[in-house]
Amino acid sequence: MGVSSIVAGQELGQVKFNLDASLVREYLSVAGDSSKVYAGTDLVPYTAVAALGVRTVLGWLALPPGTIHVAQELVVHRAVACGQRVSCRAKVTQASHRRDGTFLVLEFAVNDDAGQPILDGRTTLLVPGQGK
Repeated sequence: MGVSSIVAGQELGQVKFNLDASLVREYLSVAGDSSKVYAGTDLVPYTAVAALGVRTVLGWLALPPGTIHVAQELVVHRAVACGQRVSCRAKVTQASHRRDGTFLVLEFAVNDDAGQPILDGRTTLLVPGQGK
């Protein structure tokens, strides 16, 4: 989908995935997180939960190279452990198309298999050169 066709209110769908330990380790490695807070536990960092869900949702937008992640807000409801299956649903809440680029604001929710909330978030992106 082209960035100029993205509109506020557009649902981006839902993705389900398992928080397996290797996926979480990969996230921590890529993020450069060497914190010992989660060592010896099966808890997943809430930033990993958000990133793993949102990366798939963002893939549906087919954003061009040069897209900048401007801001992120998270509201964490509870911890989640490795091995749990979760879902991430997202929608576009703002699409401001300008001559020099497009600002996109996405809201997303991550829930467990029973539909119970894990975290909610809001991500702001700047897509340069894609405006009207």
